Amino acid sequence: MRLITEDDDRDIDSDAISMDCDNDFVEPRVQLDLGPVVNVLTCQLSHKSIQTRIAVLRWVLLLHMKTPNKIFGQIETLFPELLKTLSDPSDEVVLLVLEALAEISASPAGPQEIVPHRACLSQAHQPQSRPPLRTGNLTNTFISS
Repeated sequence: MRLITEDDDRDIDSDAISMDCDNDFVEPRVQLDLGPVVNVLTCQLSHKSIQTRIAVLRWVLLLHMKTPNKIFGQIETLFPELLKTLSDPSDEVVLLVLEALAEISASPAGPQEIVPHRACLSQAHQPQSRPPLRTGNLTNTFISS
């Protein structure tokens, strides 16, 4: 088992792999596939346990921090699920969703992919379409840009 690092954000070029045999053991480079990971994480966003939903959002933030280019490859799956989670009854979950959406939207790794979702977000949360959501002590108000 190994840690996820910024190197995992790069695609492996099979022609560039060194076959240097000076070492007794050459560790093969493994390509990180975020598709199955994101699928599991998005499924767990609807889990009944608040701690599970919080852990999922922390994983999303970690993966975005370590592998922003690869996480943008999964944005079509991830972004709509994050938007749905904005209506979670837990304030802590909503705050983490907002943090994740802000980090992903502000990332220079792939702002072009976010533009259609930003429009969807601003249309879905027009002030005149419905009153602000109330979750616990936190009132979510969305300002259209």
